[in-house]
Amino acid sequence: MIAFLTSCQEELDLDNPNAFSLEELLQTADGFELLAVGVMDSYQKIPANEFLLIDLRSDDSRANAQNGVYPDVDAYNMDTNNGDAATYWSNNYATIFRANSIIDNRFLAPEEYQYTIGEAYFFRALCHFNLVRAYRNVPYLDKVIDINSNEASNYPQLPPSEVYEKIIQDFRTSIAFLNGGPQNRYRPSEGAAICLLAKAFLSQPNPNYTEAELLLASVIENKESFGYDLLTIDRDDAVNFLFDADPNDPTVNVLTTEEYRANQAITFAKIFGNEFTGEFSSDNLRLDGTFSNNEGLEINEEIIFSIPYEAINTDNVASSQSGLDDQVETDAEGFSNAMTASGPSNGVNVATLDLLSLMTPELQPVRFDGTFRSITVIADDILNDTFNSKYHLLGKPMGTIGLF
Repeated sequence: MIAFLTSCQEELDLDNPNAFSLEELLQTADGFELLAVGVMDSYQKIPANEFLLIDLRSDDSRANAQNGVYPDVDAYNMDTNNGDAATYWSNNYATIFRANSIIDNRFLAPEEYQYTIGEAYFFRALCHFNLVRAYRNVPYLDKVIDINSNEASNYPQLPPSEVYEKIIQDFRTSIAFLNGGPQNRYRPSEGAAICLLAKAFLSQPNPNYTEAELLLASVIENKESFGYDLLTIDRDDAVNFLFDADPNDPTVNVLTTEEYRANQAITFAKIFGNEFTGEFSSDNLRLDGTFSNNEGLEINEEIIFSIPYEAINTDNVASSQSGLDDQVETDAEGFSNAMTASGPSNGVNVATLDLLSLMTPELQPVRFDGTFRSITVIADDILNDTFNSKYHLLGKPMGTIGLF
């Protein structure tokens, strides 16, 4: 037995012999690009817990009573053993560590990879933005720290106002490095950094509306270069579903208010990557059909930044399990899928009665059909387990930042 264990000693070594060290990456031609990809890979793990700590505790979403610890999270009854809170904390700081590895060595970056420095500042700011909203007082790590050092064990937590000052500065630095770079919705860009900087100004303890307005005005004025715009449809471009004669000229087909709202609802659903199949009912003057995912609509002009995942199909249901043998990444995608119309049986993202009292077909004729999907036995009872009609969005509905 001793001989057997001795012979297996090298087999149990967990170090990857094919992995580059940080020093080796810094010396390769595309080392900074590989480091930047590593930061994005790390961020993929964050959305898995984000919904629970942010949206589920709002007054719009709830968890059903049979769904594990989620009702306790919804009711603010979390204890110190809650793994989701700890995982969200550690995953954000793991991404910050990788971003700082780039920032600390930024002076070594070749000219063609300067944008990776902007991406690193972007993710450092975004992760701290996540943390301060979820936990309030948090440490702001602006350098690589040895977790075994005395400095790490005594690193101070800062009040939210100071955290936001540093977040704002990092987003500003990110904009400078990303200026003139490609507009890629799957990676940080100048436009995304400007939008999130504006959001930081609005989210800090004392919101700065003037700065936020100036930043967002620049996005609107330069929407063609950034590629952003709100999805909408003009009346002149809308479809007449029924023939409604003009009282002054019976040969002219007039677009009614109900028809225009139906056109708007179809356009609104495209924000979520959903396509309408059906018709306009002449009986109740509303859309009569279903919304389903169309991957071609997912990355649209309202998306400013989106975390990409690889999607595959399982059991004839469009899920977002990557099949890449990356356990943490797969968990993030699977949880993301549970938030959508493809995986509603988990009962995690159920519309509250307060929300449904405001979002009704009568009060919100444009947004209702593209937003909600009832899976109850009584199809007309929207007050019972009503889920959002968001589909898998290539596995990233929980990792997408949009204009809406």
